[in-house]
Amino acid sequence: MDDGRWISWKASYNGVAPSAEARQKRQTPVPELGKVVYPFTAYGFTELPKQEDVLFKNATCGPMKKRVKLLNTDVLVLKGKSRK
Repeated sequence: MDDGRWISWKASYNGVAPSAEARQKRQTPVPELGKVVYPFTAYGFTELPKQEDVLFKNATCGPMKKRVKLLNTDVLVLKGKSRK
């Protein structure tokens, strides 16, 4: 207790501690780990998805750095990076 009160406790001797081999025999086996999935959710993929190039036609983009909204713009995504 951390309120400053005294507590009483008792220890008793039950015998010699078990050896390392006996402790290892007593331990439960470690379960086999499953495959890693991407993304790490219930219905993920067992390997990373392949990147594909995507073209968005007549998209509305912005505002970006210059705070300009672009209307009816084509956006090309190559290797995960966007080009306009």
